[in-house]
Amino acid sequence: MSGFLINIGRKRTFLVSGIVLLTPISLIIFFLYLISKFNNYYKCLLDDILKEILTTIFFLILLFFTFKGKKWSKNILLSFLLIKIYFSLKFTAYISTNPFEYKFNNYYLLSAIIVYITAILHFAFSKSFKVFSKHQNSK
Repeated sequence: MSGFLINIGRKRTFLVSGIVLLTPISLIIFFLYLISKFNNYYKCLLDDILKEILTTIFFLILLFFTFKGKKWSKNILLSFLLIKIYFSLKFTAYISTNPFEYKFNNYYLLSAIIVYITAILHFAFSKSFKVFSKHQNSK
């Protein structure tokens, strides 16, 4: 039974990690599209692209160590995901007060919130991930 849970935990961890990494990458691609469309926001968007590149690298490092079964990495990853959810909800509330200015970001932010909540549920509460993490620590 535990071999089955280990395999399920490995597959789900790969899936959730990939989706979490695709979220900031898709935002980088979207910012590059905005740079090509609106040249007057070039400097601001370059700063945002740099922030998202650093976020992606940070996620990649944390997900690697979480996959190796390190508890400290999982705790930092969960707190970082909670911070990302908080700021996404905060910005979504700001967008709802100014719907005509930022309509394009609303759908991205809602999908990012769903992705991050799914990742938190997997890394914090999934039995298959807990068994897989114990297996990775025992190696």
